Amino acid sequence: MLKINNNKITLLDRHGNPIKNAVSSEPYSGARIDRLLEDLPINDYSAAQSAYSGHERLRARARHLERNNDIVRRALYLIEQNVIGTGVKFQSLAKKTLTGNKEDENAISQIGEAWETFTRSRDIRLRYQSFRQSMKMIKRRRVVDGEVFIELLPGFNNDCRFSFRLIDPVAVPIQLNDESKNIYMGVELDGDQVPVAYYVADNKGEYTFKVGGYRHNKFRRVTVDNMLHYYNCERPY
Repeated sequence: MLKINNNKITLLDRHGNPIKNAVSSEPYSGARIDRLLEDLPINDYSAAQSAYSGHERLRARARHLERNNDIVRRALYLIEQNVIGTGVKFQSLAKKTLTGNKEDENAISQIGEAWETFTRSRDIRLRYQSFRQSMKMIKRRRVVDGEVFIELLPGFNNDCRFSFRLIDPVAVPIQLNDESKNIYMGVELDGDQVPVAYYVADNKGEYTFKVGGYRHNKFRRVTVDNMLHYYNCERPY
């Protein structure tokens, strides 16, 4: 409410009382504490602390919207169609030879055929889906879950001797911490705090840890050489 008296404007509260400007000793106005800023947090946390406290709840709520909200489902469908489209296509980037000044058509043909064989194969990687559907799933999980784990399987028993497997982020438990092994939130770090391995919940796992203080699970150790972890790092840990 405004009150104008002798060309002077006074801001009134809902009871008609003048609102006085609070004098703050803070050098930054955004740091003062008053009724206008009382609903904003004043405590800050590291990136790891923030993720540990709210990560699972945020993921659960995002998955709930994915399952039950038609607008969210439509948005995810459009993202899949516009980003993945008809799928990943092979394109040769082979350089021209020094002698004939022509691309090696034979090598390009063999690489293209190998790519087609790989994308059309059906194995544990695809879970009875096409390669294009796998790419769409990766993109969807990246949007909904905020991260994607892809385990590489070199030497796999197929024609290409290679495959990959999508890992549900839930299988890399954020509650898994072991200071003696330098494991934090399911990730093993080296002395420079760089990831060296991920622990995946698996019945075939060899490692047993106490998780959540109330149960024991077995985990499989996957080195960073065999795991792709896609996420946006917005803050230093």
